[in-house]
Amino acid sequence: MLKEANEYLEALRQERRLTDNTLSAYQRDLKQYVDFLTREVHCSAWADVSEVSVMKYFYWLRDRHRASATVARKASAVRGLHRYLYRYKKADTDPAYAIVLPGVERTPPEILSDEEVDRLLSAPDSDTGSGKRDQAMLELLYATGIRASELINLNLSDLNLQLGFVRCKGIRGNERVIPLGQSAKHALHIYLNDVRKAQEDRLENSPLFLNNRHHRLTRQGVWKILKNYGSLTGIGSTLSPETLRNTLTARMLENGADMASVDEIMGREHSLALNRYPRRSNSRLRDVYVRFHPRR
Repeated sequence: MLKEANEYLEALRQERRLTDNTLSAYQRDLKQYVDFLTREVHCSAWADVSEVSVMKYFYWLRDRHRASATVARKASAVRGLHRYLYRYKKADTDPAYAIVLPGVERTPPEILSDEEVDRLLSAPDSDTGSGKRDQAMLELLYATGIRASELINLNLSDLNLQLGFVRCKGIRGNERVIPLGQSAKHALHIYLNDVRKAQEDRLENSPLFLNNRHHRLTRQGVWKILKNYGSLTGIGSTLSPETLRNTLTARMLENGADMASVDEIMGREHSLALNRYPRRSNSRLRDVYVRFHPRR
């Protein structure tokens, strides 16, 4: 089992360029984890590791009064390892995916109900320019699960409504192409034709979403818009792009999508070795999107 753990560490070293100190800490954490699995729960292979096994390890750490930051780092190492094993077919399941740390992570991610999603996406005033912009923005966020920082960096040239996709650059510079469903394409079409067509700045490299001063929408502006709609709809002022991202992840997994494809659509930072391992084709991701997205 240490062999696969060391392979994961090597992938981290090559792809994420972590410092030697961080890698050394992860190496100690994973050796401790493997030792615990073999000694305390008698696992001899990754196929033997269950959610209960992982939880026993975290409770074992808690009972030894480890600092929260230390437990969080160890949890990151364990989760990353299991995600790596699952993604690259070295294990059939990811037993650490839904684990909540005892005494450290007390609140699960906020996930909206289907009724709340419908209420939110129908909240903007479609008779105003800002309402059409907000409708397109909300539909795009829920269609793709992109982050606020990724949303504000989109340009007009990144959008292809005819083929039904948006090109997005992730937080580490990795580019991905994400399919769009009918609801998002319809809202974006209205926004581009009714709002952006009337504005002077329609160069291909101009921002997709503008604020009221015709400047690129800021991250703070996106959060403010979402908080306003959260209050307006009764969902709550804590509504954020991450809420929509978590909700989309939950819905796609509930509908039967595989975790690796969802991660790739979302562009999750911990996806390892993207350049060294074969990528799923766009047609494969589009198939996953069409079959499992809640607003396809």
